[in-house]
Amino acid sequence: MTSEALPLPVSPTVDEAYAFCRAIAHRYGSNFSVGFRFLPPVKRRAVYAAYAWCRWADDIADEPSAVEPSNDPSGSAASVLDRLAAWQGELDATYAGWPSHPITLALADALQHFAIPKSAFVALVDGCRQDMVKTRYETFDELLQYCELVASSISDISLAIYGYRTPAAIDYGRNLATALQLTNVTRDVADDLDRDRIYLPQEELRRFGVTERDLFDRRASEAMRRLIRPLHHAADGRGLCNCLNKTAARPARGAPEAAVSQPCSKDHRRGTKTDPTSFRLKRARIRLRRTKRWRAP
Repeated sequence: MTSEALPLPVSPTVDEAYAFCRAIAHRYGSNFSVGFRFLPPVKRRAVYAAYAWCRWADDIADEPSAVEPSNDPSGSAASVLDRLAAWQGELDATYAGWPSHPITLALADALQHFAIPKSAFVALVDGCRQDMVKTRYETFDELLQYCELVASSISDISLAIYGYRTPAAIDYGRNLATALQLTNVTRDVADDLDRDRIYLPQEELRRFGVTERDLFDRRASEAMRRLIRPLHHAADGRGLCNCLNKTAARPARGAPEAAVSQPCSKDHRRGTKTDPTSFRLKRARIRLRRTKRWRAP
């Protein structure tokens, strides 16, 4: 969270807990929340709860002052690890039927409708813990292991809510999530440096002749571009423009098609009109124009 945290509701009802989760999604994940609004109500509320839970964990690690007050306002690694442990403890209580936080109250209700694997939430917390103790990645394989924690876990949570038609969709979802995480790595280099984190593999830095000093100095160069390019290609090959099986990737009834990865082709990369996703997006824009009040609760 990049601004003052939303006030926690006191003794909320389930509906008020969902409203708090919705506020988090719309305030801090505005790009995601647009897509959420097209979901059927029960799925939309579940996604809000899952997003809020994950966002809260992420902010404990990255912006500890933006969530609930701590006895250690400095946000030391030890304090953050303690708070992550407490948040995982709240997860345990939620799955046992005893939530005590507005977010987990909503999540507990969502679990009555969807079999969201607890292991996926635990994996995300493990990724947040790793951010507190590991700030460099020697190899690309190490980076992929990190992506498994913080990205594949999100895919598993999402598919449990959206639904899917064949087990193959699970691997497709994880590949797409990894692709998006690798894209984040290249996009957020500067922000990560502010936290003394470098996700770009050290072996790749050496391979292309880029030093950490170059990164901290924000020094643009041809070597830097050559360093970033393979990560873009890796992301592309893992899902962003990877052709997927239509049947496996098709969402279950009640899930918007935009919620699940869809087929792409070389034409997509060229920007031609043969990309089926572009037609779906055009139809969605037309529907939005025809609807005067489309803001969902």
